[in-house]
Amino acid sequence: AKMQEVNTGGCRLCVLTGGEPTLQYDEELEHRLHRAGYTINMESNGTLPLPAPVDYLTVSPKLQWTKLALDELTYQACDELKVVMDMDTKINDLLSLAEKFNPDANLYIQPCDTGYIKTNKEIIERCIDFIKRHPEWSLSLQQQKIINVR
Repeated sequence: AKMQEVNTGGCRLCVLTGGEPTLQYDEELEHRLHRAGYTINMESNGTLPLPAPVDYLTVSPKLQWTKLALDELTYQACDELKVVMDMDTKINDLLSLAEKFNPDANLYIQPCDTGYIKTNKEIIERCIDFIKRHPEWSLSLQQQKIINVR
């Protein structure tokens, strides 16, 4: 389908996310989206370099699930760094990530939803304590989980 046929609501923002978008994104898609007037945002896990430019890049490393070491990430300039914190997240890793990706990026810490109320409460308290000590970071919440949207 042509871009104009897909976009019946007049939106001019395309957010590429889910899975790992750098695996499907390429220069042809970038050119088509930009020619159609879209601003391109992407949320990547940071394991691969960008195959083509985007207008706004969020890097959200999933160290808890991929078991990647910090040195296995592809450090690239990003506009936003969003890190999920759980009970095992090391504070020094968070600070190191911020320095390696882009010290000027918007920095967000997001509490991991474990499915357990008590553990979630402890993780949220850890996030808030971290932000109090490192005010350059902001809290990111999964609003769909808070208001129970499925």
